[in-house]
Amino acid sequence: MTQQHAATALLQVALRRRLLSMKEALSLRHVLAGCDANPQAIHQRLAHNPAQVSSETVQALRDLLPTPSQEHIGIYRRLALLGRGASGQTWLGVGDRGLTVLKTLDAELVPNAHEFITTLAPLIGGDHLYLVNYIAVESGSDGAITIIQHYRSGRDAAERFHVKGEASEARALTILRHAAKGLAQLHHLNVTHGNLKPQNLLLDSDGSVALSDFACAANINGPRSEWTPLRLQHMAFAAPETGAAQPRSGPAADIYALGCIGYWLLSGEPPFPGTPERQALQHAGADRPDVRIKAPGVSDITAKTLLKAMQIDPAARYTNARAFVHSLERNLEMLKRPQNNSDKNGQQKEGVSSLMLSEPD
Repeated sequence: MTQQHAATALLQVALRRRLLSMKEALSLRHVLAGCDANPQAIHQRLAHNPAQVSSETVQALRDLLPTPSQEHIGIYRRLALLGRGASGQTWLGVGDRGLTVLKTLDAELVPNAHEFITTLAPLIGGDHLYLVNYIAVESGSDGAITIIQHYRSGRDAAERFHVKGEASEARALTILRHAAKGLAQLHHLNVTHGNLKPQNLLLDSDGSVALSDFACAANINGPRSEWTPLRLQHMAFAAPETGAAQPRSGPAADIYALGCIGYWLLSGEPPFPGTPERQALQHAGADRPDVRIKAPGVSDITAKTLLKAMQIDPAARYTNARAFVHSLERNLEMLKRPQNNSDKNGQQKEGVSSLMLSEPD
């Protein structure tokens, strides 16, 4: 690990969380040059505030650094806090393979550590193109589980939206296609994601997408977690069966969530806005929303694809993630075709309109 890892990691995280301007980050980079790799040395340097950054910003930066007791987990070292969520804390860290992401789950989320680690075993050490691959899973003396995964540059879909707003239909379909391929890979390993949301779709600088955050993952044929999406306050993209009195989940729930994310990518809103409780009610019984109401430029065929993915009855959705992939790929191909579908005699050519009558698997 180079001496600048800790300082660079801190500034990267601060920029990502919009705690700093680029000008401030460059100023602090100069200030922190030569700091020891130990985050505690950065604590001390920031306390003197030689870059004339506001005291509030300095405190926010210091809050991102680990305390001495937090710094090490096995052979890995925490560098800066990426975020806190309902399931735990996520850190940018470093190990013998370079930069990593370390997610520490709250102990109550994983009552059976052995069972959870067994569920994640197929993801450890793999090389899956559309999944963020896991390096290891560590179990602490306090019962907390820490998942160590490869670090991927870029930003998640929520961050992309904050910068660029709604996606074009072609870009949205590309993101969904990659994510659906990730689901197909995950389900092939007999694992369901269980917590799909825009923050868990990582977009690399080359445009590729990978699914991340398998904190709520479960074996397709095994017992389900008692942590429902409603308790996690993630109802904006959760299938109705996952928020029922007796929660059920599975591959069909992942497909539903991805359909909701597609609606959000194109419209800028979840299909059912409101409080988590109101969202749960609407997911379970409201008419399915047509994305063309919010985004009139979206093609009929893509609107029907999302409607099929978001059906209340799991059996009415796509039969599997691969079928969803095929539909998205067909839609992308349709977008590439010439927009004029009439020949010289005014007869309609075979094209988009001829496929709008149905939305096949």
